[in-house]
Amino acid sequence: MKFYEFEIKIFKKNVKYLRLKVAKNGDISLNVPLFTSQKSAFEFLELNLSWLRKTTAKIKQNSINANEILYKGQKYKLSFDENINGVKIWLFNITAKDQASLQDYLKEQAKIMLNAYISHYAKLINKPIKRVSFKKMKTRWGSCNHKKAYINLNTALIHKDPKFAEYVVLHELAHLRFNHHQKSFYDYIASFMPDYKERIKLA
Repeated sequence: MKFYEFEIKIFKKNVKYLRLKVAKNGDISLNVPLFTSQKSAFEFLELNLSWLRKTTAKIKQNSINANEILYKGQKYKLSFDENINGVKIWLFNITAKDQASLQDYLKEQAKIMLNAYISHYAKLINKPIKRVSFKKMKTRWGSCNHKKAYINLNTALIHKDPKFAEYVVLHELAHLRFNHHQKSFYDYIASFMPDYKERIKLA
């Protein structure tokens, strides 16, 4: 179905509510209860038009081609050259010897960046950290085992804006004091990072 500048796939389903979804590839779908009228569906879309435009714009901004890579929130042109050692970066170009060299470099840079944030905020939070692990995670940017004082951080944060990565580190370290996501937890984060809500939007 055509709706303004969007092409939306409509699915009639045995559900209670209208649900608008935008996939990571930009595809848009609307799940519609079986007995909902077309007029009601259009009214729902009109109410969500602003959200739809913002969401699709963000996906388009973050999308990259095969010869591009996101590094610390910026797009870089990516190329490979077997005649060089490791990885070279200049201006907005990244050249790597091969894919393995690139991944090793990105992981190492993630560790350097995240360790710097850990060092800074660990002094402020003043709680012991028994272990920090850096690894790729599919569904989380980070996690904290409150009882064991273990911190896990996603090395894919190297692709994001450093301000967001810094927020993730503070978020997980704050769990050493607060084992929940209640208001007091976010008030504590705000005491160190007043703009944390804006940083979350950089994800």
